[in-house]
Amino acid sequence: MIKNDDGISYVRYSVGEKYDKTMSADGAVIEANNNVLVCTVGLSNISVVEKRAIKCGSIKFSVCDIDEITFVGLQIGRCLQFDMPFNMRLYNEFRLRKIKDGESYAVLMILVENKTNIIQNIRMISLGEKNSKRLYELSQKQWEHNLPDYNRRLKRVRETYSIEQIIKKGESNE
Repeated sequence: MIKNDDGISYVRYSVGEKYDKTMSADGAVIEANNNVLVCTVGLSNISVVEKRAIKCGSIKFSVCDIDEITFVGLQIGRCLQFDMPFNMRLYNEFRLRKIKDGESYAVLMILVENKTNIIQNIRMISLGEKNSKRLYELSQKQWEHNLPDYNRRLKRVRETYSIEQIIKKGESNE
């Protein structure tokens, strides 16, 4: 953890260094921190195609709400796709600022080799204006209204919808 001159703490990430978190399985998670989203993609035995797709391939996000569970869908090229539940209630404070017209949240994407926990790639991209506004709106709703049985609902959604269906539902909201 590093502090800048204003006393704000941040973490510096570098390709080839150990990641400060561990993934319990292959997949992706998205977290909010100081109005920046951090999307960690953790994979075992990362292929050259996967590594290249994250480094310079097409990346598309979608945001949707299914049974009051917010999902951020992620399509990386033609080789990877993930549905990432996002729950603002997991934080002790609301971590996103309202997006103005023409703005978007930045997304720091980090590719980690799960076997070694070494960062393989880092890329900064935009969530997009519509997705940013939708994520803020859904996060605000989560923050104001505690969702009972979150884990049970999440499990039910995962049993009912495929990753492709969740991504497609998010795309239909664009």
